[in-house]
Formats: sequence, structure tokens, C-alpha cells
Amino acid sequence: MVGWPNLVNTGTNTPVNYSVVMQSPAPADGYITEVDVGASGAGTANIHVIQYNGDLTVNVISTHQITLANGVNEIPLSIPIAAGQYPAISGGGYKFQNSVNPQGIPAWIRSGVLSNGAIVASSTLHRYEVAFTIKTGLIADAARALTGGTQNTGMNLLADADPNGVADATAIFASAAAAHPNPYVPPGSFALTAMPRSGDGFWGPGKPFVGGRRFFFPARPSLFNLYDGFRAKMAEHIANNDVLCLIADSIGHWALASDGPKHWFNLVTRFTNFGIADDEPGMTALRPSSTYTPAFYGVMTAGTVSTGTRGP
Repeated sequence: MVGWPNLVNTGTNTPVNYSVVMQSPAPADGYITEVDVGASGAGTANIHVIQYNGDLTVNVISTHQITLANGVNEIPLSIPIAAGQYPAISGGGYKFQNSVNPQGIPAWIRSGVLSNGAIVASSTLHRYEVAFTIKTGLIADAARALTGGTQNTGMNLLADADPNGVADATAIFASAAAAHPNPYVPPGSFALTAMPRSGDGFWGPGKPFVGGRRFFFPARPSLFNLYDGFRAKMAEHIANNDVLCLIADSIGHWALASDGPKHWFNLVTRFTNFGIADDEPGMTALRPSSTYTPAFYGVMTAGTVSTGTRGP
């Protein structure tokens, strides 16, 4: 638990857009599985995952809106949080005890909304009626399963999206991304003109096509989208401006693709360059009888190729 113990819904209302960032980071990759908030009336607040930059500035990793009611609200969540990141609340209407903080629990506070580069101040002056539950590993998986249902899992947020890929589903995907950190994408093909949050949080068997190009989701909820994860793995090669070559036989070349754009290597290349470039990989054959030898692409090679009964 990160925050204050024995919450109450009395005291002073925090001002509109007031933000509180806990100074206790997540010890390992996991999930914010619950937030408890003391409030004296109906309202909304935002739960954030925050990166602290070390110079009294923060960046916002994710935002999730919650609904408050009179009392101590115990709200189940399923918000990914990485090791070293911090939970936060903003919005106003939740309670605090002015100039009273017997536990001396520190927080970074801001009289305003949180955004990338926002300046915060460190304080132990007040007690805020807020507590976060962060769980990791198998304990987190069990907690998320036990508090299942559509509110927690985001299972039905894309129920109205056309699974035949005819009607544009961009707005529905954007609404799902704003409503839940991990919207489930059901089976089907979905037409989009843009991918919200670069696909962060989306998961499931569904096949979205952004501007006609396939975008891939992980099979289960993940802290990162596949796009960012792939580029992170390739960061060294990207930094060195390397050229990566796939070497394969005819099966790895064209045998199982109806045309070039549907070849798996083309799909991977377009996915890697999503939102950056329209590059297609160059496919070349080494056997002299092929039209598409390296010389076709203006590439000079040395040596000879002999074709046997099992290929070059």
C-alpha cells in the first residue's frame, strides 16, 4: 500500500486540478490494482502513472479517470506500472487534512494538472485521503483475476466496433483507450485511420488495420505495446543505421505469400516503420535463373552460386 492509512472522508476538499504524486515508487513491474479515496460528494479524478525526472519535474506515463462518491471509495483498477514509476491522483474534490500529517508521508504536489515536464514541489505538510495498492508478479495476476468483470478488464469497450473492417472504428478505439488502460480487442478486422497511444494497453486476437496496414497487439495485457517493444529491442541497430538481412530458402522468400505486401517480412518491416516511413524490404534471389538477383536491385556481389537438388 502506498499512501495514508485509515482513510476518512472528512477534512478539506482539494482545489480543482490539484495533483498529488506519491514518493514511493513501484518496487517492480506490476499493476495499480486499487485506489482508495476519501471524498464527501460525487465527482471525478484522474489516476496517473508518473515518471519522476529527478529535478522536480515529472512526465505522465498514463491516465485513468475514476468516479468519486460520498465516503471512502475503494476502486478496483488494473493499471500497468513499471519499476521505479510512481502513482498519482489529480482533479480535486478528494479530501486532505490541512497542515496535519502525523505520519510524515512525503508527496510531490502541484496546484494544477499533471503533464509532461510539469513542475512539482516536495511536501510533508498535509495528509491526503488517498492510498494506492500496487501488486507485482503472480500476486498482481491473481488480484486482477479475482476483481474481474468488464469494469476491471475493459472486455466490452470495443463491442460496437465493426469486426468486418468496413465502418471506421478509430473513434471507438480512442474512447476505449481513454476509458481503460487495457481494452480487449475481440476477434475480427477493424479499420482505423490512426492508432491511439501507439497501441498502448490494447490486447487480444483482433486485427486492426491502420490506413490499410496491419497493426499488431499482444495476446495478453502488457506493460508495453509491441511496436515500442520491438523498436526497443532494435535500438542498437537503429542507432547505428544498420541494414538487417534475412537469409532464407524459397519458403522464407515467397512460397507462402500471395504477393509481396503479404509476405511476413514485409508485414514486420511496415509495422516497424509505422508512422515513420513506408519502406518495403528488398527481396532478392541468388540463383542465376531468377529475375530478382542482387544485380536487379543494383547490388554487386562476389562469388558464384550452384543450384543442387535441395536449392542453392
